[in-house]
Amino acid sequence: MTEQLSLVEAARAARVTEAQLEALVRDFYDRARTEPVLGPIFADLIHDFEAHVVHMTDFWSRLVLGTDRYHRCVVSPHMGGRFAPEHFDRWLAVLEQSAVAVLGEHAELVIDPAQQMTHGFKRALTPPPAL
Repeated sequence: MTEQLSLVEAARAARVTEAQLEALVRDFYDRARTEPVLGPIFADLIHDFEAHVVHMTDFWSRLVLGTDRYHRCVVSPHMGGRFAPEHFDRWLAVLEQSAVAVLGEHAELVIDPAQQMTHGFKRALTPPPAL
């Protein structure tokens, strides 16, 4: 992605579509639900898979395409004790696979912000050092 373009501008230039973002979300969860670390967590937390796909497609659509459908806090659902910092390394690895599979040469449009999110989640979940 060039520095001159915002993420939304780059996604529009690459002609990323809502359908591709939904395919990305579905591909990610197909992979993640069979992943030995993430699979059991998602099995416990996601009770209505189709509703979750819509919710996560809205999230990625807001982030990548600049739509206005996602209005929730992205951090708080991950703070309930099921996720540890190391889980986000696995999340990122699976998401990178899905991004490459679905978006090909434009995978960085998802991978770049996902890397930033991974760092943010890991910071949020890591307790401060003892004094």
